[in-house]
Amino acid sequence: MIRREINARLLSISSHTYKTERTSQREKRREREGERDRETERDRETGRERQRERERKRERQTDRQIDRQTDRETDRQTDRQTDRISKNIFIKSAQFCKLIPTVTTSHN
Repeated sequence: MIRREINARLLSISSHTYKTERTSQREKRREREGERDRETERDRETGRERQRERERKRERQTDRQIDRQTDRETDRQTDRQTDRISKNIFIKSAQFCKLIPTVTTSHN
């Protein structure tokens, strides 16, 4: 009888120890998995940040190209307007010069 009680207690203790050890192993595994998940999430986040940075860089490049193109078009329009104004001034001055009689000097 005493032997049975001792065996039962030993079995209970070993069973409890086994369960505790398994629980501890499970908790450690979960911690490792959680850490891996956090690392994976950090890696994903880092990858997302890199992707976002590449997209922002691409957008800035596109904006610069559009700005340059717009500047070129504006310069062309300004040049055309300047040419048109210069041409009109030249025409007006030529027309005005025709109205003024020219003095001819004779060289005797």
